Amino acid sequence: MLRLTATWAEAWNTAWFGRVDDRLRTRLAGLEAACDAVGRDPATIRRTIGIRLHEPGSGADDALGLDADAPGLADFLDELAGLGIDDALIWSISKSRDVLDRIAEARRVHLARTS
Repeated sequence: MLRLTATWAEAWNTAWFGRVDDRLRTRLAGLEAACDAVGRDPATIRRTIGIRLHEPGSGADDALGLDADAPGLADFLDELAGLGIDDALIWSISKSRDVLDRIAEARRVHLARTS
């Protein structure tokens, strides 16, 4: 499937993550290898990632999720950007105005650092 992605896709998504780990690094390396195999510059594929977001302190049992406050989420977005991730799709376990405000604040902090 990665070979097809490398050949034809404009974007590639992977999910669900709450930290940069070996699983994410392996997936990114697989995309890079597939691009190399078909002679494509990997930078020409937009990379997106799904993040499963818990309320701060409530997701300790979810190895694939993140339970960060706004500064912690901003740090994670910074780390993802450093790996070449272009966009984050955030699935919030909690459905509230507070979580939208937390995501918006994290985005503001992240964008301020990267601009």
